[in-house]
Amino acid sequence: MGVLIHPNYSDEQANGVAITKNIYNPRWQGVYINAQIETVYEHPVSTEHVLTNHELEELRENLQLIHSHFKRKYNGDEDFAMDVEFKITETTDGSRGRLAIKQARPWTD
Repeated sequence: MGVLIHPNYSDEQANGVAITKNIYNPRWQGVYINAQIETVYEHPVSTEHVLTNHELEELRENLQLIHSHFKRKYNGDEDFAMDVEFKITETTDGSRGRLAIKQARPWTD
């Protein structure tokens, strides 16, 4: 038996799910990201897109690490992928928060 423990987040600026492969066309490299903005202040933190370029790059790097680690652990084949939940945390000053990986589990088609 195992117990998963991670910090409780009351609010967030953005949250989403990512799959560490292209779920629409497996012959093309890529990942799938579905993210949404949360309103935790009177006005949401301003950004042209849900995630900034820096946040996307940081998320991509983390997705690669997660994918590689668990592909080895599960002896995954070329169809292997991970389903990852993430968020951009709340801040008290209205600035952009930090990327937090909430959980990761093997993806099943």
